[in-house]
Amino acid sequence: MANLIFSIISFLCFDNFGVSIMLPTLRQLLVFKTVVEQGSFRKSADVLNTSQPALSNSVKALEDVLGTSVFFRTTRSVELTAAGTALYARTDQIFEMVETATLEARDAADGKGGRLRLNYVDFAILGGLPDVLENFRSKNPKIEIDIGFARTLEQIEKMQKGQIDIGFIFDMDTPIPPDFRRLVFSVEGLAAVVPRAHRLAKRATLELEELKGEPIIAGDARWERYTDMVNEHCIARGFSLEISQRAYLRDEMLSLVLGGMGVLIYPNCIMNAARFGLRAIPISDVGDVITTSLIWRSDSANPIVAPFVDAVRKSLGSDFDVK
Repeated sequence: MANLIFSIISFLCFDNFGVSIMLPTLRQLLVFKTVVEQGSFRKSADVLNTSQPALSNSVKALEDVLGTSVFFRTTRSVELTAAGTALYARTDQIFEMVETATLEARDAADGKGGRLRLNYVDFAILGGLPDVLENFRSKNPKIEIDIGFARTLEQIEKMQKGQIDIGFIFDMDTPIPPDFRRLVFSVEGLAAVVPRAHRLAKRATLELEELKGEPIIAGDARWERYTDMVNEHCIARGFSLEISQRAYLRDEMLSLVLGGMGVLIYPNCIMNAARFGLRAIPISDVGDVITTSLIWRSDSANPIVAPFVDAVRKSLGSDFDVK
């Protein structure tokens, strides 16, 4: 709506050569609209609680701006000229747009409307983020949320540039700028994803060391921090990951597992991505090693950021903040 209003204003304010032209005021348009609908200056003066001379002056000022007459005046009635007919056809739209823009501005100022730009990592969207979004949107239906995937370091960079308002990052004590704030969103362990015919497929849980010698499906270079972290836990148990295939997207990794190319080690949230032919088995001896955090700027000018952060806090039952 804001873009539409801007486009109309730009069109009205500038001629084809980019030269600024005069615009009618909302008061002049209101007077004009009232005269058309009442059919006389006298009735319109009563409706608008003003004098007929003041009304006539407003119409004259409107005609001066347009450079043409909008009414044929007679002693008994007023009739629209061609220019007046064209202008009147747009008046309802103009006032509806102004009213909508006013309400949207008030809602945005109150944190009840506007737009929130949010990025996430896969661990968040597979975890508790969908529930948070559903609850927040149900209570704030006028707020538009632009949501998209981005890696942790990309989110930090985009937030520094003012391109996003909220981020959900994979957090390994990740350094953030001093004007950022951080809220731990989830902490979880690991699971092994195997084909249903795999030797471990019927296990309720397993230990990490049981994956020694297994071909492993891992992320590509963009997953380096996560893969290194998993490998450190393996090294502590006397072996290293034997990576057979690499991929970028989670669905690619799952397809490779389904194709018998290896085992995938993923956060426990993978259990929310059920896929026929695969089993996700919790790894019991690693503990909660995957942290996903919410980040935002403490100096954000977007009034929606604070109520969204509060909504996340309430969903967690915690206000554990880390600077």
